[in-house]
Amino acid sequence: MNSFVQRHLRWLVGAGVLIIGAALVFLFVPAVRQRAGDWFTGKEKAGSGSAQKPVPAELLALKNGELGLRLSKEAIASLDLQLIDVELAVKTRALPPLIGTVNYDNERMFILRPRFAGAIEEIKQVPDSEYPQGEKKYRPIRWGDRVKQGDTLAILWSRDLGEKKAALVDAICALDFSSRQKETQKRAVDEGALPLVTYLATVRQVQADRGALLTAERTLRMWKLPDAEIEAIRNEAKVIIDLKKERKPEEEKNWARVEIQVPHFMKDNEAGMVAGPSRPLVIVEKNTQLGDMADPGRDMPLFKLADLSRLQIWVHPPEEYLPVLREKLKEGPGALKWDIRFQSESARTPSLQQLPVTQVSPSLEPNQHTPMLMGYLDNPEGKYLIGQFVTATIYVPPPAHTVEIPTEAINHLNGQELVFVQNPKAADEFLLRRISVVQSFKQTSLVRSQLTNDEEKLAEVQRSKGQFPVLQALRPGERVITRGVVELTTALEELRNTSSPSK
Repeated sequence: MNSFVQRHLRWLVGAGVLIIGAALVFLFVPAVRQRAGDWFTGKEKAGSGSAQKPVPAELLALKNGELGLRLSKEAIASLDLQLIDVELAVKTRALPPLIGTVNYDNERMFILRPRFAGAIEEIKQVPDSEYPQGEKKYRPIRWGDRVKQGDTLAILWSRDLGEKKAALVDAICALDFSSRQKETQKRAVDEGALPLVTYLATVRQVQADRGALLTAERTLRMWKLPDAEIEAIRNEAKVIIDLKKERKPEEEKNWARVEIQVPHFMKDNEAGMVAGPSRPLVIVEKNTQLGDMADPGRDMPLFKLADLSRLQIWVHPPEEYLPVLREKLKEGPGALKWDIRFQSESARTPSLQQLPVTQVSPSLEPNQHTPMLMGYLDNPEGKYLIGQFVTATIYVPPPAHTVEIPTEAINHLNGQELVFVQNPKAADEFLLRRISVVQSFKQTSLVRSQLTNDEEKLAEVQRSKGQFPVLQALRPGERVITRGVVELTTALEELRNTSSPSK
């Protein structure tokens, strides 16, 4: 027995390998398994090479040059095709929410810098509320205080300004004296009582004094000294010339006095808002104290004031939103709007709705490389603070002559946007159409219902060259497939390559 096994062991091993190989082929090759199943069930007939597969669709061609597919009921059921009516795009669309911040209104923010170098000798005093009522205590103004237009915030004493004002007085007095001397010497020369050379020297002195006067006055005007102050200096010089007043250094030191005042930035009732001296500004930055040395060359201003009754909202949308936003802003003020919700507020707090967007910045933000949208925010009660985060939802109306379809209905292939439109004359026929997508979002897309002039020219060129498919409009009322678009596009391309279309 053992000798028999030893003699036929090679044949037994070979037979085992063949059985295992056949089992693996049966398990992992579907065609073999299907063929065996047909043989056991009797479906396999003698002489047949393979099972016949039903054709799911046939190629369709219309007289206007459109191509499509005619599908059987089985194909429609297996693909689970879904249709939707094309609707005219009329709804204002909300773009994805964007994060923004509240900032100062740059048009109502004022930075006060010293025009002259000098020492701060006085600071505006205001009642100190920290003391009990009945005790009248004062303190210097500080950050957060409210001031009115025209208020004097500080007094600066500038040696340079005092010297230039004194130089103007000296020049006026010198010119008056030399002018009188010139007139006296002119009569003496005419009478022969004075040499001509002495008179000419006086004439030259008058010209020099007049030049000194112009230089002194020009310097003050270049420092933007008000006309009233220059006229006061002239009057002071006139009193001195008439010998009605002696020059006293104690009084002339006031010529070095400079008032740092709140600017007048708005007239009464301008733009329907209360203004004038009663309109308050808030000190948002103070960088000086009593005795401080002010220097025009310093980067840090003395005071920074702001009108907090109107703020700005700054939002940085993605750069690809720029074309849509710019087109809407061209329509005029208030054409582009957004809803503003403050992130610090409860979700149940209603948002500020339909606030106008005023402008887009002319340059991109350098760090984020995004544009900046700006809009105003009324804040009469001071409720909102600088730097608060907001969520802005921008509303954009659809472009003219567009329809709205689901984004999943579009097949993007080789730079083309393709859809299948149901033939209105036959429910089982679906025509391939190349469309022009204007805007595409996650759920819906906007498509041209009327081609532009450039698109019409492109379509004519495509027809003349026999290209397929030709760019066409998608009109309201037509029905498009929202599921199975990719499968139908592949089937149509395969049928074009293997068969001729039916008429």
